[in-house]
Amino acid sequence: MIQSTNSNLYPPLRVHISKRNTKSFFLHWIPNPLNEHHNILGYRIYIDDILKGAIDAGRFETIIDYIRDEGEYKIKLRTYNEYEESSDSNIVIARFRRQHSTI
Repeated sequence: MIQSTNSNLYPPLRVHISKRNTKSFFLHWIPNPLNEHHNILGYRIYIDDILKGAIDAGRFETIIDYIRDEGEYKIKLRTYNEYEESSDSNIVIARFRRQHSTI
């Protein structure tokens, strides 16, 4: 199935992150009210332009905990349904640094 990003779906709004711990974070967003009359299946999560997962339509927060290396990660979401997905949401940047233990 060919997926279109030039669609009638709208991306989620106000995507942002909040820290959970040193290796994970919460990803939050607001559903776009312009999708109210569309049969939305959920939201796809892209990290550095690679699809990493999908969240059901009724949820507006998830935990990202598969970050393994320190560095900077670009995160965005797309709304999707059975036929297509929206354009990109705003991009958020997550930065992780290696934690040094003090024993």
